[in-house]
Amino acid sequence: MTRKNQIWGQLSDLAVAANKLSIKELNVEPQRDSKFSINLEGIQLDFSRHLINQGIFDRLIDLAKASKIREKALDMLQEKLVNKTECRSATHMTLRSKISDKNQGERNKLFRFSESIRNGDWKSSSNQRFTDVINIGIGGSELGPKMVSEALKQYASGPTLHFLSNPDGERIFSLLNSLQAKTTLIILSSKSFTTTETMTIAKIVSHWLAKELEIDDVESSEHFIAVTADKGKAIAHGIPKEQIITLDESIGGRYSVWSSVGLPVCISIGPDRFKEFIAGGKMMDDHFLNSEYQENMPVLLALLGIWYNNFLGSQTCAVIPYLERLSPLIDFVQQLEMESNGKSVSLDGIPLTATTAPIVWGRTGAGSQHSFFQLLHQGTKLVPVDFIGVKNDALGHKELHKLSLASLAAQAEALANGQYDKNAHLSNPGNKPSSILLLDELTPYNFGKLVALYENKTFSQAVIWNINPFDQWGVELGKRITMELSSGIKPKNRSGQLLIKKMGLEDF
Repeated sequence: MTRKNQIWGQLSDLAVAANKLSIKELNVEPQRDSKFSINLEGIQLDFSRHLINQGIFDRLIDLAKASKIREKALDMLQEKLVNKTECRSATHMTLRSKISDKNQGERNKLFRFSESIRNGDWKSSSNQRFTDVINIGIGGSELGPKMVSEALKQYASGPTLHFLSNPDGERIFSLLNSLQAKTTLIILSSKSFTTTETMTIAKIVSHWLAKELEIDDVESSEHFIAVTADKGKAIAHGIPKEQIITLDESIGGRYSVWSSVGLPVCISIGPDRFKEFIAGGKMMDDHFLNSEYQENMPVLLALLGIWYNNFLGSQTCAVIPYLERLSPLIDFVQQLEMESNGKSVSLDGIPLTATTAPIVWGRTGAGSQHSFFQLLHQGTKLVPVDFIGVKNDALGHKELHKLSLASLAAQAEALANGQYDKNAHLSNPGNKPSSILLLDELTPYNFGKLVALYENKTFSQAVIWNINPFDQWGVELGKRITMELSSGIKPKNRSGQLLIKKMGLEDF
C-alpha cells in the first residue's frame, strides 16, 4: 500500500466519526482562530468554521505531502508536459512570472494596442475615437475578461466594454441597436478560431458593421482585432496580421485572462492596472510554491474541498460573494473547477473510483440569503460555502457596505452554530461549514491574488485526484456534434434524428 493510500484510509476512518464533531464546540478552543486562519498581504482566509479537528487537519496535510503538490506545481512552472492527453505544457503560471520572449512580445503588443485605443490614436474608419468595445468569445474567452473588468470597474477609464458569447438573437441585436457602428471596435477572441458560437456571432456583427459603415470587407478594417492561437485562420478570415494578437496553445482557455485574452480588461483599466493584476497573481503563486502546506492558502482550500467531496459525501459547494460586482466570479470559478476537474479517468488512463470535482454554484450576497439559504440552514444537504467579502469598498455606501459585511458574518455564524428551539420547525441544526475570504480592498493586485488562489486550489485538487485539469474532451465532443448538426450532417442514431425533427432542424 502506498503512503497516499494509507493516508486516504486513515481519513476514511476519521470521517466515520466526523458527524460527532461540533463546529460550535471546536471554536471554543482559544487557539482555534489563529491556527485555522491565514493572513497574507491584502487577503485573509478564515477556515475555523469547518468540520475538522487537529487530527483531521494533520492527516489532510499528510495527504498533500504524499501527493507531492509542490513538485507537480514546479513541473508546470518549468513548462513540462503536464497536459499529457494533448502533449502540452500549461503555461498560465509562467505568464505571471518568467514570461518567454515570444509571450513578452505579444504582451507588449497587447499593451500597445490597448493604449492606442484608450488614448484615441487607434481611430475608427470615420477617424473617430472608439467609445465601445464588443468582445466576442465564449468560455474562457469571455468569463475571465468579463469577471475582471466587472470586478475592477472602479478603475475603468477606457471605452465601454460589452460581451457577446451566447448565440441569442435578442441579446445580440439589442446590443447592436444601442451602439454607434462608427465608434464600435470588435475583439474576436477565439483560441482555435473555429468555435461555432463565436464565429456565427462574428458573422452577424460583421454584417451589421458592413451595412452601417458601408464597408464591404469590414473584417480588414480598423474595427476588428483578433485574439487567437491560430494566426493563420485569423488572416484567412480577413483580419490583417498587424491586428492579431496571439497566445500559446499551452494556455488553456479558462486560465487565459492573464494572456492576450485579457485585452478588453487592459483596454478598460489600462496597462499599468493590468500589470498590477498580474503581479497579484504572481504573489499568490509565490505563496503557493513556497509556503508550508499547513500555511498554504490554495492547498488548504483544496484539502477542505477534498475532505467534504471524498470523505463526507458532499457533492456541491457554493461561492457567495458579498459584493455585486463580484457576481461573474461565481461563473468563472464554476468553469475553472468543473471543466478542469470534471474527469473520471486518471492520468494513467484508469477509471477512477474516487469522486472528483463537486458542482460549483452560488449567487451574490443578500439575494442568496432570501432564496437558497433556507436549504443551507435547515435542509438535509451538506454544502460547504466560500464567503467572499471586501472590508473597504471605494465604490460603496458606508451604511450599505456595513450591512453587507454584517450579513456575511451573520450567515457564517448561523450556519456554524445554529439555534435550538423547542419548536422543531424553528430549530437550526448548525454545524454547516464555511470558509471566509476577505480582501482588504478590491484592487487589481488583490483581485489577482484571489483569481490565482482559485486556480492553484483547482490544480492542487487535480494532483490529489491524479487527473489532468488542462484538457476538456467532453466539451470538445459537444462542439463537434454542434458543428455537424449546424452544417446539416444528420445524426446516425434514431434518438438524435427524432430530436432534430422535434426541433425543426431537419431542413434548417
